[in-house]
Amino acid sequence: MKRSLFFLLLLVTSTSFAQINLKGYVIGKPLSSDQHASTKISFGGVYGNLVTSRTNSGVVYGLTFNPEKGGTPKLMTQAEVQKFVSSLNHYFHVDLKRVSQGKDGVFKGSESGCQFVVNYTHKQFRNGLYYYIEMLIHNPKLGAL
Repeated sequence: MKRSLFFLLLLVTSTSFAQINLKGYVIGKPLSSDQHASTKISFGGVYGNLVTSRTNSGVVYGLTFNPEKGGTPKLMTQAEVQKFVSSLNHYFHVDLKRVSQGKDGVFKGSESGCQFVVNYTHKQFRNGLYYYIEMLIHNPKLGAL
């Protein structure tokens, strides 16, 4: 009886304090002295620019990731977009649902009190259809993007 009660208490406390951590940038905590508000990182097989949104007291409440190649937004194939979304599912254990508006749309999900949004817009070329994406992760309790 005591063992099951202890396990239940441990489970409740660990899930209530779960945090979103992307390459050392933690939502709900201030940036450390060696971190910048904007940086280049690789995530989900894509290199890009990560920008933090912070409160007046310096606490991070949102992260925005834009894939880039040579300083310009990176065009991605449909397979690359699916791989990126799958990596979010795997890394953060968030279930993203697709909401489309024609060939453009958004993947939305929620985990650990944070909302995940991946916007995608299409670009048609002679050799196929490509997409620009933007990933947003934010905690609405701490601030609005």
